[in-house]
Amino acid sequence: MYVDLNPNFKSHPITKDILKVTGADAIKRSILNLLKVSQFERLMNPNMGSRIRDYLFEPMNKLTSIRLQNAIEDNIRAFEPRAELFSVDVKSIPDNNEYRLLIVFGIKDQIEPIEFETFLTRIK
Repeated sequence: MYVDLNPNFKSHPITKDILKVTGADAIKRSILNLLKVSQFERLMNPNMGSRIRDYLFEPMNKLTSIRLQNAIEDNIRAFEPRAELFSVDVKSIPDNNEYRLLIVFGIKDQIEPIEFETFLTRIK
């Protein structure tokens, strides 16, 4: 079982210990974090991250979607070894200035693949 700290640092109401995120939820949180990190943003690990944020300000067309998909796949494969990536589907939603991501990955301990949906939005 995989365990990470809760990124919100919420504490247990009785023990006051920081709550943990486990299993697939820990990997989903890690992937979300990877999607938000730009290259050279991490001082001790400048290679971590990608140009995902840059693609959000490119024209919303098929080419940008493909580049975004490739960047996401490369980023997850390079920096999240706990997830075996099966697919990343990127769909642009121009009316909302956002992309819908459907990420499908597997975990060593589980038979069923895990589907994870999130959205990338331009900061206004």
